[in-house]
Amino acid sequence: MKFNAILCGCGAMSKGWLRAIASNALLADSITIVGLVDLNRETAEKLAAEFGLEGAVIGSDLPDVIAATKADLVFDIVIPAARYDVVSTALKAGCHVLSEKPMAASLAEGAALIDLAAETGRIHAVIQNRRFISGVRRLRRFVESGAIGELTGIHCDFFIAPHFGGFREEMDNVLLLDMAIHTFDAARYVADRKPPLPSIASSAIRRVPGTGTAPRPMPSSNFPTTSSSPIAAPGAPRASGPAGKASGASSARRECSPGMAKRISRRLLPAKSPAFYAALLP
Repeated sequence: MKFNAILCGCGAMSKGWLRAIASNALLADSITIVGLVDLNRETAEKLAAEFGLEGAVIGSDLPDVIAATKADLVFDIVIPAARYDVVSTALKAGCHVLSEKPMAASLAEGAALIDLAAETGRIHAVIQNRRFISGVRRLRRFVESGAIGELTGIHCDFFIAPHFGGFREEMDNVLLLDMAIHTFDAARYVADRKPPLPSIASSAIRRVPGTGTAPRPMPSSNFPTTSSSPIAAPGAPRASGPAGKASGASSARRECSPGMAKRISRRLLPAKSPAFYAALLP
């Protein structure tokens, strides 16, 4: 089946998308770029010339280009601040959407896009390419092997101070808002966990401007935090009794002595032969 696609956002990242399509025979045979959309028409024209897309419809208005091309898909490669408008426009026009990360500029917008995709019967997917790198997939196989027992938590340290240039230089907390999703998604993949729907009031999320109703809350993590976990969350009271009530000294968080740490490590890290660990490598 052949899909007609519009590439919305013709900046530097769009070249990576076009190269990825061209380098994969299945994708190249399945996708035809029929439209290019960018606020700067000259940018779109240069991209078309560089990648041999002279037949693509070029414009700065996404609804017009969708109507002119009868596109099936929209590749959303715009800056995060523009994502909600682009994705909602494409979904309402009957197109499936594949977006760059982050999914949205706010929790409310992300939740609204989930609801809109459901209402329109279209797919809105978000690129998460790092779960396919060898190191992350090796970690998944390691956890699945049972070498460390039951997984009760994942801890990540993120120390990096890059300057990417462009729109990211204007973002507050850029590593958290734009880059940390790679780490969160890797954690989901390695743990093989999908967050459940939460049971919090939808009023906790702000309404998206221009919409009549507040979107539903987004999912939260489902890692165990109850007393059944071998290791309690930092600062959490230790539960006692069937009702899980904490009292007296048991309510204080116990420090982990070197001896206790050794006993825990023996319990969670059973001895395996070097051949066992070597078998986990690609």
